[in-house]
Amino acid sequence: GTTPPLTVRVPFSGEDGSGELIQAAWTSCGNVIKNGKGFVTVELPRAVSVTVLPEHRLITPSGNPAASAPINMKTTSRLFVRLFFASGSSKDMTSDDRTVFTLVEGQGLGVVEGFNVRAATGNAGNPGKLKINVTFPDYSRANHLSAIAEV
Repeated sequence: GTTPPLTVRVPFSGEDGSGELIQAAWTSCGNVIKNGKGFVTVELPRAVSVTVLPEHRLITPSGNPAASAPINMKTTSRLFVRLFFASGSSKDMTSDDRTVFTLVEGQGLGVVEGFNVRAATGNAGNPGKLKINVTFPDYSRANHLSAIAEV
């Protein structure tokens, strides 16, 4: 019969690597005639694009009357991050430790707390945009990508 192709499964947090990943044994009548190991190199695909979408495009400081009824404007916005690969697959990177969120515009209007953006309470309701740069400096499969989110 035919043997299905060998598949090596790597967790998403994995990186490229190589080593003796295959062990084989030739047997005859239940006795091992010869055994050995095979060297394998695994190269994971690079991400081809990234999207960053804010949960809410408009936020206001918690003390602003717009945060209360009847308006109930949000005071925070979660940023949803997704990497896309050439195979068509994608991966949610929102809470991955390798995703870095950096406020690049709007200092004084808000702060970045992990994947959340919060309107600064010291802001007296001055309008403006927060721009957050999303990068992956410690993830070799996506360290060439970045995206800007606006809130």
